[in-house]
Amino acid sequence: MRLFNILFEEHSVHNTNLDTLYNKFNRKYFDNELPKVPISWNNNKRSGGMVKAKYNRSTGEINIISFQLSKQFKMSEEHLHGIMMHEMIHVYLFHVGIPYTTGKDKMHGIEFMAKLRELRKKVPFDIPVTEEVSEMEVSDHIKMKPVVVIEIGPNSIIPVSTKGFDSSDKEKFIQMLSRRIKNIEIYVSNSNVLSKFPVKRKLETVKGSYKISDDDIKKIRDKKITHIYSMIDTEVKFDLL
Repeated sequence: MRLFNILFEEHSVHNTNLDTLYNKFNRKYFDNELPKVPISWNNNKRSGGMVKAKYNRSTGEINIISFQLSKQFKMSEEHLHGIMMHEMIHVYLFHVGIPYTTGKDKMHGIEFMAKLRELRKKVPFDIPVTEEVSEMEVSDHIKMKPVVVIEIGPNSIIPVSTKGFDSSDKEKFIQMLSRRIKNIEIYVSNSNVLSKFPVKRKLETVKGSYKISDDDIKKIRDKKITHIYSMIDTEVKFDLL
């Protein structure tokens, strides 16, 4: 029953009418001052939400092009509300003529954080500071094509397309890796967790590796289809190359 409730909640949240929710929060928390914006769902793999705007430096005019939340990730109703409010803060700042915030983070700087702290006192849910998705679970409906996963040391992976891996000089790449890294695992997985990361089209260097949590690495391994290669310290094993 609990599993059914979780799946039903995810399905229901992703069917939320975002215009209705935006208008509700606009009235309740922004005194209905925010403009109407084109709002929709997308399948962004890198961010839970995003507001895009055009800024005319000569006139100071800011036009909001889109407001989108991602269906790529599992979320509760509270999480959805938090991401919605986060993006509405961006809309608010654009509306009052602030295209870039003060500080190192031009989108989440001083002005953004001031508004976030103000709104956190008013809402019954958390508003995240960023749209970071590394700790979010991928939705069950997301299906992933098989990807070659190169594990390099603890909790670091390089995802490569199977076509790119097959067409590359694999032995040369592995020799280069083994000179720098003691523990290497290479295998094919179709875990939907991999949809959170850009997949390299070919083998080049270890640049572009991604840190990954223990839970996510376990999920990727659980969906292992084929083992290709492993090196633990000096012990080497090829299954296929």
